[in-house]
Amino acid sequence: MIKRTGFGWSVDVPGFDVESLAVAIDRGDVDRVSALLDDLSKALEGEGSRLYTIAAVSGILAHLYRRGGRVQGERRQEEAFLNAARDACRCSDRQAAFGVLKQFCLRLGTVGRRDVPRYSDRQGYLRRALEYMRRAYSDPGLKLEEVAQYAYISASYLARLLRQEMDTTFSALLTRIRMEAAARMLEENDLQNYEIAARCGFANATYFSKVFRKHFGVAPSEYRKQREAKLGET
Repeated sequence: MIKRTGFGWSVDVPGFDVESLAVAIDRGDVDRVSALLDDLSKALEGEGSRLYTIAAVSGILAHLYRRGGRVQGERRQEEAFLNAARDACRCSDRQAAFGVLKQFCLRLGTVGRRDVPRYSDRQGYLRRALEYMRRAYSDPGLKLEEVAQYAYISASYLARLLRQEMDTTFSALLTRIRMEAAARMLEENDLQNYEIAARCGFANATYFSKVFRKHFGVAPSEYRKQREAKLGET
């Protein structure tokens, strides 16, 4: 039966023990958390309804909040849980809504893990996110959610940090990192445009050239000529 809670609609999923999930999170047992979420995913597949999944996600979030769940990097804990519930409600399909819950639970589950860095300031999370982006920019499918998971924060929190601390967005920052890498390649080797495009995460060389021109004001070939001319002057 679907009912209303402070986090939205809620439903108890038959065969799934939300308290077991809460205990695994409290213990920092990320493997157990992942296994229980896999069980939940299978249980939700039988229902197949987006609304049912959203109600299940909201109910689990409400339960975890009532038990005193804590989210790293968030000062206002209730708001963090509510934002996760809202993110789930905005999802267009049940898989995406379940993904919101999984990411959020794994974020809670980092408590107690020795391999998870503890940051005392927002810059620590940003440094870790930037570190990952500079390593993975060549992946055409690199997403905000993937980077946020590496930094052990939520996608919404990372987006907020980028906006507040760097006055930018994820897509704009990723483009800047890719363009800086492309410029280095043009300066340091004789790779063709399509090769540089592929190495910088662009599937289409024409689109890469368009983005490069917008960023630097010149086409990649012209940029290379200008750099070669400057080197010739020295």
